[in-house]
Amino acid sequence: MRLVLETVITHVNAMLVRTLFEFRNVIKQGLGSNSLTIKTEDDVFVVFPFVQMLQDEARLSKYFSYPITPMVQELMKEYINAKKKATRSVSSGAVTSV
Repeated sequence: MRLVLETVITHVNAMLVRTLFEFRNVIKQGLGSNSLTIKTEDDVFVVFPFVQMLQDEARLSKYFSYPITPMVQELMKEYINAKKKATRSVSSGAVTSV
């Protein structure tokens, strides 16, 4: 099984989602995790490596000439800011994970 155009997503990162608003919020909450999990109404379960997915989106949008959505742009910015913050913390002696 795979995700197709008409797939109905029921869970993201084990959280029930019923609306696009809930979907977006759960994805934003999971930014610090290593993976993004999706479950569909047909019980298809998919795991995506979160950081790799963001990196691929930037590359694929250039290659296939499509715009990156505002939500994905926001996720990319938040990831970069979290990474910079972690780098500053490590260089100052504190250790945090992203």
